[in-house]
Amino acid sequence: MNGVTGALPEADTPVPMQIELEPGVEDLLWRLGEDSVTVELTLDFEGPVQKQAVAFPGASEPSLGFQRVRVGPIDVWWRQRVVLASMAPRVASVPRPRRLVIGRVGRALSASATYS
Repeated sequence: MNGVTGALPEADTPVPMQIELEPGVEDLLWRLGEDSVTVELTLDFEGPVQKQAVAFPGASEPSLGFQRVRVGPIDVWWRQRVVLASMAPRVASVPRPRRLVIGRVGRALSASATYS
């Protein structure tokens, strides 16, 4: 793909996470007057295992468990939540996706995560 990529430093994670911005993402954020994107990843183990990724324009807060990674000229704020039937949802750093791709669908953002 012809997008921009970035990676978390290896010292911060046991498995480096590759973050990729597909073509059109930077342009969309520029048109919206934003220089950052927020991505929330959820692994839900309450029933059949579900993996969800949601992306939206704008920055988030470290106090809410979001981490910032610079990818080219864009700040990517991301966090991962794990949902288990036996406990309240929580922000977790493990397991960490190996790859996070942020794309553009018309005037909206999309995200997908790969764990293997």
